[in-house]
Amino acid sequence: MKTETKIVHKCKSRMHMRRMLFKSHQFSFVLFILLFAACNDPVSSIGNSHVESNAPSTETFDKVLKRDLEDYFKTPGKEITINFELLRKVATQSGVSYPKYYIWVKIRDGNLILNEGAVRVAAIGKEKFKVTDFISKRDIQTNTVIVEHVFPKALVDIIRTRAGL
Repeated sequence: MKTETKIVHKCKSRMHMRRMLFKSHQFSFVLFILLFAACNDPVSSIGNSHVESNAPSTETFDKVLKRDLEDYFKTPGKEITINFELLRKVATQSGVSYPKYYIWVKIRDGNLILNEGAVRVAAIGKEKFKVTDFISKRDIQTNTVIVEHVFPKALVDIIRTRAGL
């Protein structure tokens, strides 16, 4: 009977050791995955590569943006000029969509301001920007919540201030 108890006890000890070893390997694996993810954030890497593959170079960025804004806001019979300021210096990247930039723009005919407002553009293939949304200063003043539906929360107050609110 005592011999039988010793054998059972040895088997239980070995099984316990195996379980403990397995659990420590699981812990090590989980720790490795967490550290790897922290050091090599795959989402940021994808987002950064998407911005790099779509945004024009720093040398041509302003020129391409100005050209595409002028094309979007051109008015028949008027010689317009565009003044713009980025509301955020870096692109906003959501998933695999084109990177977005947020801009305050003034459309002028000489010294006369024809229109101004907030613009969202998408950078496409390093070659162009596509205006996805424009909300005029007047529209922002008459419907202050409209900005919240298009622009990031961090820019809403900045845009409202630009609109004179």
